[in-house]
Amino acid sequence: MLEDLLKGEFMAQGEPFYNKVKKDFGVLMFHGLTATPYQVRELGDFLYRQKIPNFGARIAGHATSKEDLVKTTRKDWLDSARTAYEEFNKVYPKTMVLGFSMGGLLALNLANEYKPAAVMALGTPYKLNLKGNLLSMIGFHKKHPDDMVSYPGSIPLKTKYELIKLIKETHLAIKGVESPIIIVQGTADRRVSNDSPFQIYKQVKSKERKIMLLPGEQHILLKGKYKKQVFNRLYEFILCNC
Repeated sequence: MLEDLLKGEFMAQGEPFYNKVKKDFGVLMFHGLTATPYQVRELGDFLYRQKIPNFGARIAGHATSKEDLVKTTRKDWLDSARTAYEEFNKVYPKTMVLGFSMGGLLALNLANEYKPAAVMALGTPYKLNLKGNLLSMIGFHKKHPDDMVSYPGSIPLKTKYELIKLIKETHLAIKGVESPIIIVQGTADRRVSNDSPFQIYKQVKSKERKIMLLPGEQHILLKGKYKKQVFNRLYEFILCNC
């Protein structure tokens, strides 16, 4: 059952969440690498106030300990996303998937496999911003103050390798995406290449595809200065595809 995915011991504020509303459609949401469902929770609460059901899923290896993360692979991440999708879809047949950063890669893979009602890819890498990621590794870029519920310190090398492999494998999955899609990215994103939204836009087969660019915004766009605009735009997109 969907509620079973809420069970477990998680870091404070990092637990999965379920904003339940009796509808035939809903939004399944995935967080980014090393983060937790907290990353998408504010958006989930906003959608709940608009009477849109949503579920913030926990990706395998996250919200517990960094030791758990190192034990997981991209296959584990995808398998946990598939489980969440299948359980959510039993309750909400018109499932929409939303993913931030690495969660967007999972959303695109699910879109290829399950053909959901819609896809929302936020800050999702088709390629990484190599300079920005190198600077982050040496501590030049700090985490956003509103996004601190995550594993501390740098990302383990093994995990970075799995992310890079997931990005490359998602290049093939993108070509099978047919669902309506919106791609959102900040123009000053230091983690994701500037051409990523355009590459995703070009590669998908979706008849309805849109890009929302946020001038001067960095990677954590769900916590940034355009937060309200992003929330409202996603709300409009959901209404158009429910």
